[in-house]
Amino acid sequence: MALRMPEHVIERARALLVGGNWQPPLPRDATTVVLLRDGTDGVEVCLLRRSHALPFAPGVHVFPGGALDAIDFDIPIDGNVDGDRLYARPALAAALVIAGVRETFEEVGVLLGVGSDGVAPTPDGDWMTDRTAVASYGIGEALVRRGLTVSADALVPIAHWVTPAVETRRYDVRFMVARMPEGQQVQVDGSEIVADVWLSPAAAVRGADSGEYPMLPPTRAVLSTLSKAATVDEALEIARGEVIRPLMPHPIAVGTAADGGLAIGWVLIDAYTGEHLSSVDMPAGSEVHGVEPKVDQ
Repeated sequence: MALRMPEHVIERARALLVGGNWQPPLPRDATTVVLLRDGTDGVEVCLLRRSHALPFAPGVHVFPGGALDAIDFDIPIDGNVDGDRLYARPALAAALVIAGVRETFEEVGVLLGVGSDGVAPTPDGDWMTDRTAVASYGIGEALVRRGLTVSADALVPIAHWVTPAVETRRYDVRFMVARMPEGQQVQVDGSEIVADVWLSPAAAVRGADSGEYPMLPPTRAVLSTLSKAATVDEALEIARGEVIRPLMPHPIAVGTAADGGLAIGWVLIDAYTGEHLSSVDMPAGSEVHGVEPKVDQ
């Protein structure tokens, strides 16, 4: 099962290079959270499988996360977030952390706030009520009612990717890692997210390469970085030491295609400066039409 680049996306890439009827949408700020835990055989990461019915990234394996919401700017945060590593001014940097906490609670029922004793909460009878309310009211009410705060270092930046300009939906995504709180469990909703799995980063990379766990290249790249870690502590330390740049696959002309149009190759660029960084074998594919369903799905 491989990611594929539909013909209409190829035409958009050509339009970017030579001019044409395509105006890329501006990317939305977003946060993706890589949940980590220490397993019996080493560090494990949580991957979620998206439904094939979704309009964006159908069928792929992802980390929890989503786009920034205006209400995320209204939630206080304990400490100062390192905006330099997030390529964000202070207010946006703090909101990106809050967005990650909000999306993780809403999407998989994991709450990354802590009490005054520095301990994460454990689920109770109102857990699902609070989780459901997040979609309408943000994460603030749940935090206040439970006496929780979000620490500035609750999420550690590890990577930064921007959706290619050939896509109809684009996101400026900060990838951050976090320790899975003790006493909590990942619970998927069964609609948008249809399954979850905990794997070592190395096993997840092998699954991506074999097609068992289809995923977009940024997800695989983060897993590859984390595959060097044996424990959650080591993974967090690796994340803290990563040199982060806003990466974006970008088309280049590499000759003439069989149909007579431009043959398209791809490079990674700095999404903010346009600097070419390296050649890549494939872009992020088409997030809208990225994965062919398995026969048994």
